[in-house]
Amino acid sequence: SNKEEGGDLGWFSPGMMVPAFNDFVFRNNEGTIGVVETQFGYHVINIQEQTEREKAVKLATISRAIEPSEKSMNDLFAEVTNFELKAKEGDFEQLAKSNGK
Repeated sequence: SNKEEGGDLGWFSPGMMVPAFNDFVFRNNEGTIGVVETQFGYHVINIQEQTEREKAVKLATISRAIEPSEKSMNDLFAEVTNFELKAKEGDFEQLAKSNGK
């Protein structure tokens, strides 16, 4: 992929190469030579120079809509209706406090 530079890929960061290539380079030390197979063929890798290792963190955001079950909706409706009926008959503020609202 880089015959003009004699195969020297220069500097690259984790995640820029295919997984097998990336894993070999970043799990071994400077001076290590090895052969790695990827979907592009076999690669003879000579790790000539590395910068100082730094801790890295993978970060992801997972999002999913949370919807109440039918039972939850029915329970809430019953609680609200019951509260509404009792509030018409008595002291709203006192009823709210006694129900933790």
